[in-house]
Amino acid sequence: MLLWRQHGAKPRVLYAQKGGERLLQVDLRDGETGDQLLARFTKMVQRDGILREVKARRHYVSPGEKARAARKKAARKRRKR
Repeated sequence: MLLWRQHGAKPRVLYAQKGGERLLQVDLRDGETGDQLLARFTKMVQRDGILREVKARRHYVSPGEKARAARKKAARKRRKR
């Protein structure tokens, strides 16, 4: 969930939150616009892999399915070499 605190019309702090735990927080720097703040926030979310983890946890994957996917991935990697 993406949240922000506002002071007037400008967002001051952007953060991603899961339950009560804050995953990432980005504060507004001096002279930085709201668009620049949002761009910096999205870059940090991508770098930390938060969206990738959320998408991976969207559905339950059994241990057997994980192992099959890992074997398939290893086989593709071997064939690629």
